[in-house]
Amino acid sequence: SIFLEDLEVVDATTLRLTLEPETDEEAHVGATIEIRTDAAYPSSSRPHFAIASSRGLAKTHVAELQRLAEATAAETPGAVCVFDVATALKDWLGEHNAPGQDDDSMYAAMLRRQEERGDGAADRGEETALEREEREREERLRTGTPF
Repeated sequence: SIFLEDLEVVDATTLRLTLEPETDEEAHVGATIEIRTDAAYPSSSRPHFAIASSRGLAKTHVAELQRLAEATAAETPGAVCVFDVATALKDWLGEHNAPGQDDDSMYAAMLRRQEERGDGAADRGEETALEREEREREERLRTGTPF
């Protein structure tokens, strides 16, 4: 649920809401959304949502959260939607609550894609050709190229 301590009134048209997954475990991810409304909300305009800050998330995840906020708000034109958007974002954060999500390296992104697809290579402990290539590239960057 959303608690008052998670909500900050910035000014008459702007709210800031800090969200974390609802879990009994440690929250590895979180986001603060800024919500801007105008006088016509909710009857003829919807709020503008922006991810003001995030914790534990890669840039691609922040962009995904932004798209989810916009899509959820668009589902209920002419109606109050802030609670629905906040709930959808909290649910998404709960599904992605894992350490290391803020690693933007190609290798980490590849592992996340494999996990989302259900590719069993990561589960079997096998190294794919792409993983091996990325590992070797990172090793060359660390140690330099021998000549």
